[in-house]
Amino acid sequence: MTNKIYCTYFDWQYIVQGLTMIRSLREFDSESQVVILALDEQTEKFLINLRLLNVVIINEFPIEREFKNLSIAKKNRNKIEYYFTLTPALLRYILLKNSNQTSNNLIIIYLDADLYFFSNPEIIFENFEDYSVAITPHRFNNRLNLNKMKKYGEYNVGILLFRNDSDGILVLNWWLEQCITWCYDIVSEGKFADQKYLERFFDISENVYVLKNEGVNVAPWNIGNLTLNFLNNKLTVNNVELILFHFHGLKLFHDKILVPHVLYKASLNDFMKEHIYKIYFNSLKNTSTLYNIKRLNKHTLVTQNKRNYSGIKENIKILLMLLTRNYIKISKEIK
Repeated sequence: MTNKIYCTYFDWQYIVQGLTMIRSLREFDSESQVVILALDEQTEKFLINLRLLNVVIINEFPIEREFKNLSIAKKNRNKIEYYFTLTPALLRYILLKNSNQTSNNLIIIYLDADLYFFSNPEIIFENFEDYSVAITPHRFNNRLNLNKMKKYGEYNVGILLFRNDSDGILVLNWWLEQCITWCYDIVSEGKFADQKYLERFFDISENVYVLKNEGVNVAPWNIGNLTLNFLNNKLTVNNVELILFHFHGLKLFHDKILVPHVLYKASLNDFMKEHIYKIYFNSLKNTSTLYNIKRLNKHTLVTQNKRNYSGIKENIKILLMLLTRNYIKISKEIK
């Protein structure tokens, strides 16, 4: 039997999203361990007090003690860039702490905090049986300038799988070393944050699998290629069951939650609003109520901007989303 450990990280800005993601996972997997790297003291204390079943809370300090060079990286990049650096470090740390498990009997699954499970992810692991590492393509909307988009990476870090075998550890060690050396929120010489490195995993090992299921990591940047529907009472994309949605780039603007489909040349129709975004927003609200997180606001609902855009550029994006009705009114739609 394969053992699975899921892991993620978030700070207080993402705590509602992170807990909502875990609650959605628990609908289909109530037993596997989840490791949360709490990125600030407020988040750590709050999570510890929740005493969630089969959830382990850690902070960055034991990881930094394990990988000494992280202290150098921490000094030469900003907070968000250091978070990116911690992605492979967290995965490697978990494998080290579970090294007593039978080789290749353990799979570590990294999940971004703004993901949400709509159905059982077990099919992902069935297709992963003969591999050591799994990555997910962006599958960018064909209407986009693909050359421009791919400079950020052919693959997305949203969900990653690493098996506890020699090839899994080899790739993970290489990725960690690269991120410690260079992990910045800019495109430079074929690199971008922790993400562009994924393309080079194939140079390290032949046992890297690309998750081809279109129902995994559906996101604003690829939804323009997909047809959403109900088939046999199941929500589907291109006639396969929707498993995992990546709620990237949400913004709060007065009484509206802005959705960035238009920025990726994709539509936001009533079907998507009703059967994807409304479900997610209601789940965020339920999480906030369940754990007594006082209110949903720009610090607990909306994805933090990774880049320091100028005010003019950001305002243009907001205006575009408003003009194209890429939004959901909170008071009217979320109930």
